[in-house]
Amino acid sequence: MNQIRRILSGLVMAALVATVTGCGIRGLRVPQSPLLKIFVARSGHIAFVGTDGNLYLADQSGSTTKLTNDAQSSNGSHVTYVSPVWSPDGRQLAYARYLTDPASGNSTASLQVLDLKTHRDVNTFTSEQLQPFYFDWAPDGRRIAVLSDHSGTLELGVVRAERPGSYHEIDSGSPYYWAWTADGNKIVSHTDFTAKTGGRVSIIPVDDPQKKVDLRGDFELFQAPAVLPNGDIVTVESSGTSSRLAAVSPSGTGSELFAPNGEEGFLFSVSPNGKLLAYLDSQSIDGTMRSVLHVWDLVAHKELQALDKLSVLAFYWAPDSSKIAFFIPAAGEKVDGSYAQIPSLPHVSLEVLDVRSGKFWNLAAFPLTQGLLSTLPYTDQYQHSQTIWSPNSSYLVYTAYTPRGLPGVFVAEADGNIKPTKIADGDFAVWSWK
Repeated sequence: MNQIRRILSGLVMAALVATVTGCGIRGLRVPQSPLLKIFVARSGHIAFVGTDGNLYLADQSGSTTKLTNDAQSSNGSHVTYVSPVWSPDGRQLAYARYLTDPASGNSTASLQVLDLKTHRDVNTFTSEQLQPFYFDWAPDGRRIAVLSDHSGTLELGVVRAERPGSYHEIDSGSPYYWAWTADGNKIVSHTDFTAKTGGRVSIIPVDDPQKKVDLRGDFELFQAPAVLPNGDIVTVESSGTSSRLAAVSPSGTGSELFAPNGEEGFLFSVSPNGKLLAYLDSQSIDGTMRSVLHVWDLVAHKELQALDKLSVLAFYWAPDSSKIAFFIPAAGEKVDGSYAQIPSLPHVSLEVLDVRSGKFWNLAAFPLTQGLLSTLPYTDQYQHSQTIWSPNSSYLVYTAYTPRGLPGVFVAEADGNIKPTKIADGDFAVWSWK
């Protein structure tokens, strides 16, 4: 059985009833005061999809700006906005716009890039065949990788961020995961794997995808690759009867196995400063399968932390690499009056880990919205393209169901000393990188 799907998707969808919590609330949890909005330091912007289907901007104080106004209906057709993704410099926002004919049910999709300073909105491509659903900006902000459903298979393409009609196909496969190289000229892909086979790992030149190079190796089960500062590619390789994380050279001529053995299945992500690696692996501990969060020091070649008492669903690095926000299953009775009291909904607890000390603390327990729920099993891939952290590593954004039964956008202070506050109605929210 595919351990990644079973541990992550299964836990999220069916077994979010665990009674394990973090080390507790850090300090004295006091209510959020409206006066704090006057003094709070702004850090970047939050993009979110509102309950009316339109796109919005906000900051942690709750000040919002509406970016679109035609969701739901436009001249008899239905308009949907999905997947807002920030450029590395925080100036541009890419998103998909779907225009659906209610009579035929056919949809026309476009990938838009909005410059928040000039207000220029570029339609990079429009298609009736491709259904784009996931985007990832290149590190230099010049290109965007686009993953689309194309007649039942997945197609990866690339567009120029400021050039209309610039889409060209790069590769295809199913499932499909990837990471950009630091120069933004190549994509490292991992595709065509199953629960029993490691699939294909390739390096693809964006401007000349025909020169794709498939790496040699006995790859085991994982999802998204990662690229280290020196250019090595993090994968999972067979190590005897078990699996180990491995750093493979771009030429594929050699690899370095590191980190303890895992039973099966890894999700991993390199810290923003390139010095640490966090990963989840499936382990049987005291007869119970857990997805354990580890932190590995890539410089000192040693493990810093292993949260083997918890089963972690997903995690996100803080921009300053000092902390990790992570989600664990939570029981519905731990939810306070800020959220919907519906036990049948899947619930999580949001925790923060100090990677050096190993201390962690709880920020909130809440019922998941569909928007947040849909990203958790793919935390390794989504960390390439989005973050729930503010640029100054002081706040986090998440979405949860409110007492009215509607999805709401909440902001929490990372130190856990002030109760999270709802800033808007919305189902999916991401913070800008800067």
